[in-house]
Parts: sequence; C-alpha cells; structure tokens
Amino acid sequence: MIESDRTSRPAPLSTAYAAAARSLGRRLRYMRGQLGISQQELALQVGIHRTYISRLERGTIMPRLSTLVRLAIHLKIDVGKLVSGVNGPNPQTSNAKARANVPKDAQP
Repeated sequence: MIESDRTSRPAPLSTAYAAAARSLGRRLRYMRGQLGISQQELALQVGIHRTYISRLERGTIMPRLSTLVRLAIHLKIDVGKLVSGVNGPNPQTSNAKARANVPKDAQP
C-alpha cells in the first residue's frame, strides 16, 4: 500500500511543530544521501509516494510513527537516531491536560 499526499491532506503544521519537521527533514535527506539513493528509490522501498518523501524532507509534514519506523529500517538506522534531537513543543505546557491522566510512574 502506498501512502499518498493525494488521498488525504494533512493540516498545516503548527508553528510549534514546524521546526521539528524541518529538523527531521534535514536528517532524513542527509541519511538518504549517505546511502546514495534517490527519493524515488527510498519511496519504493518504504512503500510511500516520492512526493511524500519530498514533503518530509522539506519539513512541510510530520510522518506517522509507522512511517518513521519503515524509513529507519530502509535507511539502516535505529528509529531513535532518526528522531533524536527533534523537539516539538514543550510537553509540560502543551500536554498538561493529557498528562493529568497518566500514572505518575509512567511520566518522564
């Protein structure tokens, strides 16, 4: 199955996530370059559309976790290395309500 930017348009990234998306995109482009493969080749390996890879590398969208895992597998790196240092908004302010329902022992 190929994910396509034609089937569903994600909402524009909020300002808080835009910097994280650009950082992830730069890392993705660098890692792909290290392997010497094109966007098309990576897209075919991962099972997503080439334009989706382009949008990821430009930082205009944020991928799903499942897509990140598949990208990491085909880039031959740990998914943690792919997202390491990519920060979104401060979780203490943006997720305060959601964190209220998380058990204390599960909180960072």
